Amino acid sequence: MQELLDDANGAMNDSRTPSFVESSADDYFCLPERYAALNDWDKQAYIWQSYDYRYPNDWSLCYYPIYVANYCLETSKNIQRTSGNASAWDHVNGSAYFFRAYYFLMLAWTYAHAYDPASAANDKGIVLRLTSNYNDPSIRSSVSESYQQIIKDARLAAAMLPDLPIHSYRPSKTAAYGLLARTYLSMRVYDSAWHYADLALAIKSDLINYNGDPDLGTLTINYPFKRFNKETIFYTEMNITGTSSLILASRARVDSLLMSSYEVNDLRRTAYFTKSGNYYQFKGSYTQASRNFTGITTAELFY
Repeated sequence: MQELLDDANGAMNDSRTPSFVESSADDYFCLPERYAALNDWDKQAYIWQSYDYRYPNDWSLCYYPIYVANYCLETSKNIQRTSGNASAWDHVNGSAYFFRAYYFLMLAWTYAHAYDPASAANDKGIVLRLTSNYNDPSIRSSVSESYQQIIKDARLAAAMLPDLPIHSYRPSKTAAYGLLARTYLSMRVYDSAWHYADLALAIKSDLINYNGDPDLGTLTINYPFKRFNKETIFYTEMNITGTSSLILASRARVDSLLMSSYEVNDLRRTAYFTKSGNYYQFKGSYTQASRNFTGITTAELFY
């Protein structure tokens, strides 16, 4: 079960989180010639037009690690927790609860209504798959039920996992706290978001110093931030199927109005962006490539 949960490249972490919401957002733009060369899927996502949403997509890519998590939770019930296997048993179960909560939240951000306490009990949420049996019917829950399940799973994960992982592909107590902070921020429950961010930072609070830090290359090079750097608490990447080609750092463009908001000598301007024709493109991904990083970091929690 631990090996299934450690399948970072194939199932659980890399090229896995949704891309549709970012492809439809206004954090970037396409040049006309780039837009003209897009396939119909990408064009329709870019202009918020309904289209034939085919497999594989954000839905299928997120429910796969949820399936793995459910399988591990079910299988572990047949293994008695003893003094000899307690650490491994807790890690498997805590990791499974974390992955399920993590991808439920990603799905809620993509497919559910935004959380509104006045209507959450009736607003459409996501399908809460809690078993690995594909014969069980998929029933869409409410937004309230969706977020309650995410919080329940993340809290169970936090109670079982070690403070820090042996690698940021693996979940940890710090990551579970970070996930809870994200969840409560999405719900606009700001005191709880602060509480869990504070708990996470009490365990890990490393930040990259932009003046010669070993986790940062020369600011002027492409992709100066090292992969798995000291700020990374939990590592995932946005998927590279569906509409994600729209927002690859090498293709998306950053508006000049954003660039003008940075002081000329602001190190973030040099570390995050590079000139591309008359505009700029983003190069600050923690994947150390044009792929988009979506994991949890200390920088996010401080912010």
